[in-house]
Amino acid sequence: MNKLSFLAKRGNLISVTVAGEGMPLILLHGFPLDHRLWLQQFDYLSKNYCIIAPDLRGFGQSTLTEEPYSMADLAEDVEQVRQHMTDDQPVALCGLSMGGYVAFEYWRHYSKSLTALILANTKPEEDTDQGRAARRAMSERAHQLGSWHAVSEMLPKLLSEQHFAQLGSQFQAAEQMLRSCSADAVSSAQRAMADRADFIALLPALSTPTLVITGEEDTIAPPAATRKWAAVIPNSQCHVLAGAAHLTPLEQPQQFNQLVHEFLGSL
Repeated sequence: MNKLSFLAKRGNLISVTVAGEGMPLILLHGFPLDHRLWLQQFDYLSKNYCIIAPDLRGFGQSTLTEEPYSMADLAEDVEQVRQHMTDDQPVALCGLSMGGYVAFEYWRHYSKSLTALILANTKPEEDTDQGRAARRAMSERAHQLGSWHAVSEMLPKLLSEQHFAQLGSQFQAAEQMLRSCSADAVSSAQRAMADRADFIALLPALSTPTLVITGEEDTIAPPAATRKWAAVIPNSQCHVLAGAAHLTPLEQPQQFNQLVHEFLGSL
C-alpha cells in the first residue's frame, strides 16, 4: 500500500491510500472511521483491482477547512481523487454508511464516471426530524466533552453482538478508529449528514449496475428496509451477511470481498 495526499479545490488536504492494479475501485469509509476500515479489502481485492481509499474530510490524515461541508462537497472531493489517481478513467465506487451517502451524491453529479456502485450498510432516505436532532446533539457533545465521549456509544451499534462481546480484532479495530477522530471531524460530519438529500424518489433512475450489502444484525441499515429500497434500483442485487452488523467489510471480510469480486467480475 502507498499513501499520498493532495490539496483539493476547497483547500482541504485529501489523504489517499492506494494498492494494486486494474479496474479502479474507490472505497469510502463510514462515520466516524477512516481508510483502515478497508485493510482486509486491500489484502484481497488489490490482487485484481486498483484499490483507492481516501480519508473523508477531517478523518484519518485528511484535513478540514473552517467552512461547513455537505455530502455533495465530499462527492466533489471523490471526483478530484478519481481524476488525480486514475488518469480520468471511470471507476467502481463503494461507500459504507456515510460513504454511501457520498456515493449517492457522486452518482447524482458524476454518473458518467461510474462503472459500478456498491452501497454497503447505508440508506437513501434523509433523516427524520428526530434523527437530525440526535445528530446535532452529538455534534454539540463532541465540542463540549470530546470526540470519544460523543462516539463511544456507537460501538454496540456498529458491531454484531458476538464481535462486540468478544472484544477481538474487529472490536479493537473499530475502537481504534473511533478514538482517533477529532471533535471537529465528528461535529462537521454529523451536521453534514443531518442536512443530506433524500434519494428515495431517484432510485428508479439509478441505471448504474449496483450491489447492495448490509448485515443481518444491522440496526442502522436494517435488512428488511435495505431489501425494500434496493429492489427499486433497476440493475441491482442485494445481499445480507450473517454474523455482521453495520461494519460488514470488517466483520465478514471474506464474504464481503467475494461478493464485490464476483459483482465486478460480472460487469
